[in-house]
Amino acid sequence: MGYDCTLHVIDENRIRERFADRLINPKLSGDPFDNRADARELWQIVRKLLKNGPVKDAASAVAQLAILFSAAELPYHTERGFCLSLWPDFPPAKANPLPRRLIGDPAALFSRVVDQFPKLKGHFPVEIESNFSTGLYVPREKVPELLKWARKCDATYDTEFSTLFRGLILVLEHAVERNLGYWEATDLPLEMRTIRPVVSASGVDEWAFPHDGYAESLGLFGDSLFVTNGLGDDCSTTVIDVSKWPPTCETIPEYSLTVARSAKGKWLTVSADRKNKYLYLARVRDKNLSAKPQIILPEKQQSPNGLSTGGFVGERVVAFARYDKKFSPPLVPLIERAGKLVNSSGVKALTSKDVNRFDNVDNKGCVVTLNNGTDVIIWNGTGYT
Repeated sequence: MGYDCTLHVIDENRIRERFADRLINPKLSGDPFDNRADARELWQIVRKLLKNGPVKDAASAVAQLAILFSAAELPYHTERGFCLSLWPDFPPAKANPLPRRLIGDPAALFSRVVDQFPKLKGHFPVEIESNFSTGLYVPREKVPELLKWARKCDATYDTEFSTLFRGLILVLEHAVERNLGYWEATDLPLEMRTIRPVVSASGVDEWAFPHDGYAESLGLFGDSLFVTNGLGDDCSTTVIDVSKWPPTCETIPEYSLTVARSAKGKWLTVSADRKNKYLYLARVRDKNLSAKPQIILPEKQQSPNGLSTGGFVGERVVAFARYDKKFSPPLVPLIERAGKLVNSSGVKALTSKDVNRFDNVDNKGCVVTLNNGTDVIIWNGTGYT
């Protein structure tokens, strides 16, 4: 559980006027927001809540839709687990408290909507309370002072926090240059985007990852760094060659949960492709990652989401599956035989003394390789070879 935070610049007049008009009058159209495939559905959901929904839900939905409306026209920046609404949760917050005088009331943006729906008064969210929420709003006239505060914070902290403020500062600089307000949210249905710096951080030579979104690392295999992105329609696994600078990369059109390599150089990805985004299968390639994979299917019908993780024992694939729709049942280990993943009966359990060496791995299900080259299946705290 966590927050996918988005930091936004907003045109307050566009929200007060055009957004309010669109919300009140369903016959209006012609804004960039309408290019979203779900735009019509989102308008309908919020209008329905305004008429019949709980007032707190209605006010929250209006605020969320306003940010989505703005994000279709103006840039924003994505952070994982960091925004000003969460500032008290960060260790540096005690030394540099956020000046509360800078925080505005988003109700100021919705006076025309409140005139139409008076029940909304006093119910617009002012801080993030949960996932799928809007957070702190800073009016445009106070953004310059917020930018000064953020720069001061950035200059205060050591290397551990050297990139913490960079995205926030870029957003605030953009807002100041264009006389825009600032607003933040979590877990809204938005693509991952990044406002990139004009120059690299001082003393650091940077390389821009070719895809917007999170580059979640799956591990380094020799000079190949694997990162994965499963957001939107552009789910992908990117293989970055870090043997030279700047790096080069190739992209596999799959979202991978796990990457593994056998002793002889075969690759395994437990991944979902773009046609079946939530069905994770074992895909095997012989050295060439761009080649069409061989899919190793379980002999028995698996859960709707397929496999959870995998690896190699020798040159044979080992994978872990759930045979239930719930998340609570334990993983079931499967091993490759005759081109299928079958029950792994017959593998030999190690002693408890041996298993104690694997404290730092996922004891519910994974494969590790010892220094002597022995592949070990770890399942529910026991090692098998």
